[in-house]
Amino acid sequence: MLDNIYAPFPFGFHLFFCLFSTFFLFIQYHRKKQGQYIVLFLGIIATFITQLTQEEYIIVMLGIFEIFCVISIFTFSVYYSIKAKKLKAAEIYTNAGSDSIKPDTDDNT
Repeated sequence: MLDNIYAPFPFGFHLFFCLFSTFFLFIQYHRKKQGQYIVLFLGIIATFITQLTQEEYIIVMLGIFEIFCVISIFTFSVYYSIKAKKLKAAEIYTNAGSDSIKPDTDDNT
């Protein structure tokens, strides 16, 4: 059997890596509900194609897909970062406004 020059790892290690990353990213997605975890999951699983074929056109299509994944992950990360900052600012603004309205409950009169 010929060695696959495109595969990043031996078959067993690559399979373990894909399964472990699938489990980890599935947990992260359900914990944070952010789309970049799904795209990263798809990108990692797609690398397993290198274990199945050495066809050059498939490897090129995989490379294009991986570039799309990296750009998407970056876009999602920036989006969710901006969204988190806006939510935090709104929370601080809301808490600051409600702190100044609280009645004095000190019974020293």
